[in-house]
Amino acid sequence: MLNSVLPDLHAAARIAQGILEAEARGMTWLLGRRGGPIIELDYRGRVLPGQAAGEDNPACPIRILRQRLVATDRTAQLLVDRAVAGAASRPGRLGLAALTGADGRRYLLQVHPVPGRARDIFSSAAALALLIERARAPAALRSDLSGLRYAYGLTEQEANVATLLADGLDINAIAARLGIRPNTARSYLKDALQKTGATRQAELVALVARI
Repeated sequence: MLNSVLPDLHAAARIAQGILEAEARGMTWLLGRRGGPIIELDYRGRVLPGQAAGEDNPACPIRILRQRLVATDRTAQLLVDRAVAGAASRPGRLGLAALTGADGRRYLLQVHPVPGRARDIFSSAAALALLIERARAPAALRSDLSGLRYAYGLTEQEANVATLLADGLDINAIAARLGIRPNTARSYLKDALQKTGATRQAELVALVARI
């Protein structure tokens, strides 16, 4: 029986792998709309092969050296290491490091754990490091709501609560906007925090507003 279905299983595996690769390209494109490098890290915080960071920009505040994210400003290296270690660990948490480029521009390095359904897409990555120029205006939130949902496996209501929170609404105002009870909104918020790896509302706001 196994021999008879083996060709079908092989075919299904090839199709599934192709779909995951296409979804990974789509996710990379979505995140890349921010204009900065996206770097995949393994569970030890090492940069996966094939990644690049700042090779075409001498002012970029980070480099990749021997599978490690290295800050061009040595005084900021501890912050980078802590951000990477926190996101790559289990359970991961959002890591943040403020950096300054050689041209004086300020950046924020966000290191996100890869949770939920996103782990199926970025199968080799435990975390994604995103470099964001702080002066760059965040993109419109609503246009990427579906991308936020898929990246972190959020339900529609969880994503709505997260984006409304990033818009500056409190829980009571969010509940009124969505036509639900405040306790229900808090439950959605709690689930969104857990799925994204954020430990505080401010971390969730930073994630949504910039990504």
